[in-house]
Amino acid sequence: MMQKTPINLWNKYLELEKGKLKTQASEILDDFIEATQECNPEELQAWVFEISRQYVDLEINLPIRLPLFSEVIFPVLYKGLKNNEPNCARWLAGYHSFIDQSKEITRKIGKESASEVELLRKALLSNPLDQLATRKMVKALAWQINYSLHEIPNEVYYGNHCAKIEDCDLLLEEVLEFEQLAQSIEKGHEFRALIEIAKIHYQAFKNYLQRKREYSGYQDYCIRHDIQMYKVPRLIKSEYPVED
Repeated sequence: MMQKTPINLWNKYLELEKGKLKTQASEILDDFIEATQECNPEELQAWVFEISRQYVDLEINLPIRLPLFSEVIFPVLYKGLKNNEPNCARWLAGYHSFIDQSKEITRKIGKESASEVELLRKALLSNPLDQLATRKMVKALAWQINYSLHEIPNEVYYGNHCAKIEDCDLLLEEVLEFEQLAQSIEKGHEFRALIEIAKIHYQAFKNYLQRKREYSGYQDYCIRHDIQMYKVPRLIKSEYPVED
């Protein structure tokens, strides 16, 4: 356990945040971050692991702020990631919103490896039996696939842009990965409709792009090839049918 002073500061910070005293809380958080620099590395690691377990695995609404993540939590978890320590990749994935805010952290992890999905892939590569990582990966992929279809019947998205032919191949691989993972969790069958819609439109949009000049747009392609233009609702991750 960390030394008494940092723990006292952390508890004081939690009290101030609970009381919505933001200015005072920010000052105490700065003091806490400074105090952790003098902590025993093993004690600090134990604290970061426990906080991450609560925040990521148990989804307890702790007042994590970017400075706390950047200066205290990330260095410990990144070291664990490099050393292939259990849980670190999954926990880092749970902080993806903070990673996205920091170019320096994204660069350190690697731009292609810093996304929530890629960190969860690393977690499952290290431990394919990690059920928490599996469920979180299903949620993340469900949201990603749903987003890729949000402009139907106009176009399919890959990331934040209209998919290209090669992107459609990656999307088809991703939906197969999603299908396999969904089959391994409780209520995974409830994703069946999303999976089938995605398969249809990923392949159809690829075919359309290969013969784009023959059509006025993707909607025209769907009409002429009798492809149903499913309305895909935009959902937030917490709405997906995954038991934690």
